[in-house]
Amino acid sequence: MFRSIKTIILLLNGLTTVLGQFQGTYDLDSDYSHVRKEPKIRTKSGNKYQLDYCQKTFGVSLGGWLVLEPWIVPSLFEEVYEKTGEMPVDEYTYTKLLGKREAEKALEEHWSSFYTEEDFQDIVDHGINLVRIPIGYWAFGLLADDPYVQGQEYYLDQAIDWADKYNLQVQIDIHGMPGSQNGFDNSGKRTDPTWLNGGENMDLTYDVMDYFFNKYGGEEYEDIVTSIEVVNEPFAFILDKDDLREFYEYAYQCARDNGVKANLYFHDGFLPIGSWDRFMNDSSVYPNITIDHHLYEIFSEHQIALNIDQHIKNVEDQGAAMALQPHHRIVGEFSGAFTDCTKYINGVGMGARYDGTFSNTKPVGSCKNHSDFDSWSEEFKNNTKEFIKAQFETFEKNGDGWIFWCFKTEDSIEWDFKRLASLDMLPESFLDRKKCHNLKTIQRLNDTEKNGTTIEKTSDGSSSIDRTILKFHQSFQLPKIIYIGVISLILLILAAIP
Repeated sequence: MFRSIKTIILLLNGLTTVLGQFQGTYDLDSDYSHVRKEPKIRTKSGNKYQLDYCQKTFGVSLGGWLVLEPWIVPSLFEEVYEKTGEMPVDEYTYTKLLGKREAEKALEEHWSSFYTEEDFQDIVDHGINLVRIPIGYWAFGLLADDPYVQGQEYYLDQAIDWADKYNLQVQIDIHGMPGSQNGFDNSGKRTDPTWLNGGENMDLTYDVMDYFFNKYGGEEYEDIVTSIEVVNEPFAFILDKDDLREFYEYAYQCARDNGVKANLYFHDGFLPIGSWDRFMNDSSVYPNITIDHHLYEIFSEHQIALNIDQHIKNVEDQGAAMALQPHHRIVGEFSGAFTDCTKYINGVGMGARYDGTFSNTKPVGSCKNHSDFDSWSEEFKNNTKEFIKAQFETFEKNGDGWIFWCFKTEDSIEWDFKRLASLDMLPESFLDRKKCHNLKTIQRLNDTEKNGTTIEKTSDGSSSIDRTILKFHQSFQLPKIIYIGVISLILLILAAIP
């Protein structure tokens, strides 16, 4: 008799635990909504949009891959110097100095090796849910005198396939425009920016935008390419802001005419936060617009002279200003750097403000051995970690998330997400967000079961286990009255046992 009572108690305990876990509809939104294919559910607080934690963007940029930048891949530029005796300063001069044939060979080797499928698996394993992929206009069309080589589009398409396989969202970022939108080497050409001056620059821009939206904004990529940056870092202090505004209006209309449903990112042009508050701010008329801020603390002599507390105060003030914006907003670029010691970060031949080698600046400290982590003082290491933590938490709290620039480099530290992670420089608060990935496979299986299709094995190899869990979960989607009947029957049978 005692054994029967004990059995009844154990059964009741187990059944009530199961019922408590599986009763009602299994709602994955709170743990799983960052995964693409699921719409981001946004709630309004006053006139400001907010996202739940797991719905926010935690991204990395794949800088230096399909658009060359000297500080990310210095070896490529230095190899050209060794061959030609002249140092290229951007991708334009890189290809011009090498010539088409040599440039094609060198860049094919770079494109095929700098990022591979293994990197995408690695990115997911780091808790990232979006990759931002910069690409230049020259991948899709050329000006008459352009020395650029093409072939980047194949690797962009391959990257999108990898992202699809590992369930990453993709943002495609048009990083360089004809004539340059900012004059920086990251636009492809370090020069006086003439992008919005009309003529062939704008003719090619319109052709590229139409092709780009038609291809990557179509149904084939609808659930993968979830956002598009229509132009990276247009320098509004040099360009005419009214012309930039008109381009954004054109880009929006072009996207909608092509049926693009992806979120459109409009960079703030380096204008103060809030400068675009009156622009396309009615989401009922202009849905899916995000204002993109790129926030760095190193590109002025004033910033370089600040101490760590002042840097963090700047970050917090920026976050407070972002919280007041009527648009969706994100910090689409930032890094762990509060010095400009990374080689070529200001451009080839420009030096650094931190050590006074940049023109007309006073030194703050030394950049010697800066790429050697072991040479960093404990204070510098701790300050860097605190600076990264402040940015992660502030940008996440006051916007739709963040995108770190960039995932990896050849030898930088503060700009290299992968290296920072390996050196234990990322905050615990970010590492904790990996819980958002726990139900990834179950959600995909849920979608698959609804569609009556099969599913490929997931990247973690756990599809068979998760399918078992899913079917177990589905078997409990029954009215509670059935549970009560089953329990009552079991109790009656057990009670009858002598």
